[in-house]
Amino acid sequence: MNPTAQWPSAAIPLMYALSLVFGLSPAQGGDLNWSDEVILEASTFLITAFNNAQPMIRSRDEQSVFVGYETDSGLHAAVIENATLVHSQAIASLPNAGGLTFEDSPDGTLYAAYSSPAGVHVRASTDAGRSFGPEVTIPNAGSPASSPSMSFAADGVGYLTWFSGASGATSVRYSVRDPNAETWSAGVDCDPGYTQSAFPCVWARGAWPLFAWRTDFDSSASEKWVIRFAELNGPTLNVSSLTSSTSSAFDPSVCRTADGTVLVGFFLGGGEIRFLRRRPGEAAFDPPQPLGDYGRFPRVVPNNRGMVGVSYEYSAVPGGPQQDEIKEVGFALSEGNGASYTLRAIPVDMQGIHYQTFSHVWLSDHFVDLIWIDGRTPGIRALKWRSAQIPSESHVSNWRLY
Repeated sequence: MNPTAQWPSAAIPLMYALSLVFGLSPAQGGDLNWSDEVILEASTFLITAFNNAQPMIRSRDEQSVFVGYETDSGLHAAVIENATLVHSQAIASLPNAGGLTFEDSPDGTLYAAYSSPAGVHVRASTDAGRSFGPEVTIPNAGSPASSPSMSFAADGVGYLTWFSGASGATSVRYSVRDPNAETWSAGVDCDPGYTQSAFPCVWARGAWPLFAWRTDFDSSASEKWVIRFAELNGPTLNVSSLTSSTSSAFDPSVCRTADGTVLVGFFLGGGEIRFLRRRPGEAAFDPPQPLGDYGRFPRVVPNNRGMVGVSYEYSAVPGGPQQDEIKEVGFALSEGNGASYTLRAIPVDMQGIHYQTFSHVWLSDHFVDLIWIDGRTPGIRALKWRSAQIPSESHVSNWRLY
């Protein structure tokens, strides 16, 4: 990463003994002390761009982490305990499935969702991901389907969104799970007026569900992609555009922070990562602001302490990462509900990666977990993981302010 953007000049190092928690020797990394990287899986075919399948990660407690990933043998769910991969199970087999995502419901059930040429499917686990029940297919999902995203509200209602394509057109759809009936509703179009919509995401924690996706503004050869945003307040899905058609915007990630701030991260065609922020009680979003780095595929995750973590595929040059370009994992952290961010270096030798470094970040109240793909070894792609303890109090200085 750009050395001028990696660390605040007056950042205070914090010496947290991660070895006491994870059994690892800590690796110093600014004011976050990252554990040694752990290789979870190595494969000749691991998390490709197929169905936009980033690896997924969730912290369950201080010693347990749950991950999902894709290999040449299928979609897998895995449990990490004390920095050791203790269990891995196939969820679905390739080439008929992809785009694995998962989410915890308030009752502790873990739901895995994935797509296939036949539609969108869900499986549930009641033993923390060590086994999963039978496959449930979402009615009216459309075919083929891709890139599901899932989230649960505090009352146990589940929300699932994806995009489906037929005859060259794509549409974003969603389904709702009734916790009393334990069924998923038939898929409903989010944006019927647009026929080139893709890569949706949903966030249901907080007041009401939030959706975001990209769509081709005019379906012309110019392909001016815009970010669409929707709120499901009652039975009505209120949809609007968050970006203009003057420049293309791609692959959003949406969340609601601890104080009710709504954040939407995305990247422009030139590779600049930007954020839209709607403050609590406001009806409109602030103008989009740059993160301060170039890259793609930002993933935005808050915790209950007002912190927001962002992982992305970092590029050192404008224009965004290219297939044959050296890439790294980018990470940024906000302690102000997304009002400002500090760019963080990941203390790992990422030089020589000529493959998409799909990554995903997860913040609990006390730890940040990062999972990514390392493609340095010819023909092999390794799924790797690192963790760092989050300070109990703020020790960050020299914020990059908007």
